Amino acid sequence: MQTFRSSESAERGFCRRCGSSVLYRNDKSNLLVVNLGLFDQRQDFMIVTELFIDQGLCSLDGGHNRLSEKDMEMRDL
Repeated sequence: MQTFRSSESAERGFCRRCGSSVLYRNDKSNLLVVNLGLFDQRQDFMIVTELFIDQGLCSLDGGHNRLSEKDMEMRDL
């Protein structure tokens, strides 16, 4: 994995081999986002929040939080 600073307060990580996005970390909010597609066994952990739901092809089942791009901007994430 390779990381780079994408802004003054955020860092992004991606796979050096294929270029896939791996993570996003925001220093100000202490937020760490890890892409769900990295995991084979999804039942081994709990989804807390689904981000950018207005841009996805589908939504995940469950009672977790769901944030749109506008929600993310309002929270400065």
